[in-house]
Amino acid sequence: MTDAQGGAIIHVDVVAQGSDQGQLGPKIEQAIRTLDRVAEQTEIAPGPVESVAAVGAYHDTKDLAELEAPNIQPAVSSGQANRKAPGQDPAHQASQFDQGVEADAVSCPAGQTLKQIGYNANGTSAKFQAKAEACNACPEKGVCCPKAKGGRTVNKTLYPEMLDRIEAHLHTAQGERMLHARQASAEGTFARLIRLLSRKRCRTWGRRGAQAEALWRQLAHNLMLLTGQWQPLVLKQQPQA
Repeated sequence: MTDAQGGAIIHVDVVAQGSDQGQLGPKIEQAIRTLDRVAEQTEIAPGPVESVAAVGAYHDTKDLAELEAPNIQPAVSSGQANRKAPGQDPAHQASQFDQGVEADAVSCPAGQTLKQIGYNANGTSAKFQAKAEACNACPEKGVCCPKAKGGRTVNKTLYPEMLDRIEAHLHTAQGERMLHARQASAEGTFARLIRLLSRKRCRTWGRRGAQAEALWRQLAHNLMLLTGQWQPLVLKQQPQA
């Protein structure tokens, strides 16, 4: 976490998992606990978490649904619209598979029917699959699912209205400002540390070693700010209209 005003890194953490996905929810909870401690130990009243900015790699749909419950406004770039398998034509992305009259089936652009076979691991999307023989005989297989040995599968979200709301907010002035602020404080800080330390990755082994190196990077960054060698990477104020 980074101080939005002074630019100092106020918290770092290391996770023991293979990807960033699913970290948004736990980090929001951690931010809430940190603000509560600040309120208890000082005379400062930081207030509740009201908004969060993140890129798609850090969240799943379940995270976003839980954010809406405590009224936290997300500005989240999902990247879902641009995701496709290698060799797949955009006309055959999952978004082009339409829900028909049947609630447990969708139709592909070539007119084949995919029946629901269950849900994804988080229970946030319904999973549909076509029959293998239908896909293998389809003339559009080469641009739809060229490497699939079975029938084509697609996931359709159970939260379309919520995702539409978040996508709409992302393109508002506030949403764009939040993502800009994240880019300045997160990516900018990380890139500057890489240039200073010439280390893109951790050089130590194990979670404890990685945590120690993360704290070392935090200390180096904050010392550069404290001594005036660096200016904080913060969002520039837009002129009033």
